[in-house]
Amino acid sequence: YIGIDIDIIIPAKYDGLYVTSIGDSAFYNFIGLTSIEIPNSVTSIGVSFLSSCRGLTSIDLSPLSSVTSIGNNFLNGCTGLTSIDLSGLNNVNRKTKNSRYYQKKTKLLY
Repeated sequence: YIGIDIDIIIPAKYDGLYVTSIGDSAFYNFIGLTSIEIPNSVTSIGVSFLSSCRGLTSIDLSPLSSVTSIGNNFLNGCTGLTSIDLSGLNNVNRKTKNSRYYQKKTKLLY
């Protein structure tokens, strides 16, 4: 991503095609990012997708029941996070979800 928006909405369709994946490091080190909405059409989230997005305080992935793959470190370095909702990730096993983010002060919802 190249831009200055702090609230990002990823569209379900782009140029008439469904958005099904978010690439590696798509928003890496985007310090100003405060919120992001991801459509349910997404099935794959890349490595370090939101790494080092320190302005992000919470993320709700509960609507993403179609996700089957999440890359390592997808939230690494997001030190402002206090809440992560992964409850909709039914197709990603609990071990995988646990291995993606470790920060004791963050509330993980399954």
